[in-house]
Amino acid sequence: MLHPSRSVQSFVCLFLIVIIGCAMLSWPPMPLAAQEEALDVAVTGVSISPANATVATGDSLVLAAAAPVGESVTWSIVSGGGSLSPEGVFTAPAAPGNVTIRASAPSGSAEATVTVQPFAPFDAAPRPVASPSLLAFGPDGRLYLGTSYDSSAQISGLWVTDIRSGGQWQALTQFTPDITDVHDMVFDGDGNLFISTQNGVWRQERGRSGWTKLNGGLPQGQEGFSANGLALINGMVYAGFGNGVVRRFSPATQSWTQVGTGGLPSQELYSLTTDGAGRLFVGTRGAVFRYDNLNNTGATWVKHGNDLPEWVFELQFFGGRLYAGMRTGRISVFNGTSWANSLDRGGQDMLVIGSTLYATGSPFNGTAIMQFTGNGWQALSRDNTHLGGEAWVFTADADGRIYTADRQGRVYRSGPGRLPALPRNTPANLSLAPGDATVRVGTNLNLAATAQFSLPTGNSRLFLPMVQAAATGPDNTAVSDSAGVFWTTSNAAVATVDGRGIVTGVRPGIATITAVSRGNVQVKRTLTITVNDPPRSVSGVQVTAAPASSVAVGDSLFAYATVNGTNLGNQIGVTWSSSDSALAEVTPGGRVIAKAVGQVRITAAAVADASKTGSLDITVTPAPAGGDPNLGNWQNITANLPNNSERAGQSMWINALTFYNGQLFAGAYDDGGIWRRDGETWTQVGSKAEGARAK
Repeated sequence: MLHPSRSVQSFVCLFLIVIIGCAMLSWPPMPLAAQEEALDVAVTGVSISPANATVATGDSLVLAAAAPVGESVTWSIVSGGGSLSPEGVFTAPAAPGNVTIRASAPSGSAEATVTVQPFAPFDAAPRPVASPSLLAFGPDGRLYLGTSYDSSAQISGLWVTDIRSGGQWQALTQFTPDITDVHDMVFDGDGNLFISTQNGVWRQERGRSGWTKLNGGLPQGQEGFSANGLALINGMVYAGFGNGVVRRFSPATQSWTQVGTGGLPSQELYSLTTDGAGRLFVGTRGAVFRYDNLNNTGATWVKHGNDLPEWVFELQFFGGRLYAGMRTGRISVFNGTSWANSLDRGGQDMLVIGSTLYATGSPFNGTAIMQFTGNGWQALSRDNTHLGGEAWVFTADADGRIYTADRQGRVYRSGPGRLPALPRNTPANLSLAPGDATVRVGTNLNLAATAQFSLPTGNSRLFLPMVQAAATGPDNTAVSDSAGVFWTTSNAAVATVDGRGIVTGVRPGIATITAVSRGNVQVKRTLTITVNDPPRSVSGVQVTAAPASSVAVGDSLFAYATVNGTNLGNQIGVTWSSSDSALAEVTPGGRVIAKAVGQVRITAAAVADASKTGSLDITVTPAPAGGDPNLGNWQNITANLPNNSERAGQSMWINALTFYNGQLFAGAYDDGGIWRRDGETWTQVGSKAEGARAK
């Protein structure tokens, strides 16, 4: 983790976006569009998906075969190199070329062509970003880049890219302007992401896009303090705050507890690590401090050895000894009683992989990565082409590729095998949930895979691809989720499964779903999915409209349909029709657009049974007199909005308007809030802060 020096920055964000989140939870759902019903057509022969694919040398690809119900599929490589598991997981060879893969069944066979491309240098940041502070793989297999505020780039936050799908960066914090200067990150055992920032610690729950600031238990007035180093220990997140206090966050109470009653200087705490035996170490400006018993939060911190000359940005245990990486790249090692110099010009970021300690090199001589095995430091790479010439932060993947980020935030990747392959220990207790199951045609079932891996001591910041973060205690176990496996199906004609473990029933039959460990394809677990197609029965369709069943010419309203019945699964869609499209037409989504005065009937027919319908009579009234006959007269509908107390009683400035479920919503600038129009009155539904950010 790198923390470039910072000064107080002040800037105004003029155009920001707000998502009207919490208020929408109670609103009615949007109308359902028509859904296609699965056709029960017999499968003849064998097919492979994808029939043509491209992968990089050393990468893997999951193939799926469809065959007649009851037939098993056998996989084989017809020509070319690489390896192929019995479930259809192909691993490309080290040499480029074309590989032909065959899926065989009693009724026939099919072939797929895989083009293996040579490795190419990787730079997934097409534009400069601010100074990098962290680079690490998450448990979802994606690469995360944390950046700090930079006066020239004026951008900071957390970015993520999926290497296997093109490597385009996605900003994760752009909708939360209070998140600046991302310093460190950890994942907990549930897959929730925690980041430390210039404005405290934030959490993004697994599967969600929003961020929550963790202020519970913080003393009044300290909610805005910066946070730097993070560590996950025994299921709890520990953080070093800018006022010289270490706290841990309890998932049970959702609050912070201070660790230690004194002994730390009142300054930034840049790095945290544990020795796995209940002791916590923190790096600060010119020193390292130690806390000897995490079970007792009321003890005192003690200084660990003599003073150090610089800010300690990185701490790593290696070979039973503690190494400290400092701001300008110097590394010191604790020899039992005091600190001794280990490496000049390096060490702003360190990782322990197997029996080797790796560190960033010096930007002054172009050495990207240094390695230390116990007999001194050696330059691992001077490869300016692949690694950009300098490395501020770095990480590695399970194939031994190195990833580095330079001071502009550009990320580079080496070829495979530059580092020893990361530990691929056989997962213990690999299990699938919910086990053997039955699904209906056209419905889904979510599967989850859980595995445990043993990580080397000291890798508090090493996130193996597809492995849940960090050591959780002295046993150094880490837990992975469904992203840690390849999902395969024995017959895609019966049931498909995607990369997230979501099974979809296609037609009646039995399919075997297999989870294959990405770290070791020999480790796998299977379950049986039985797909049935019980008779569907639609009892009726109910149609309503909002906000009313009448509409003026030139205006529109929404019609909503509810399909009732048994065994419908997700076959609850409808098709819409109008009795007279000259009076009013209806879109596939249920929007009724008034065109001429009169009475019209809007009908919804169930997709699952078109003979079952529901209807609603809509009255189309004349447009208001005067002005454009299609628009009516303009009138001020915000006159009854209250004056803005934040602007000395002036009228509100409306800077955002949108319709949802036939109702009008307005966002008011300068802390005016978000308002909903109910008839002739306005009701506030969003906070002042949300209105200020509305656009």
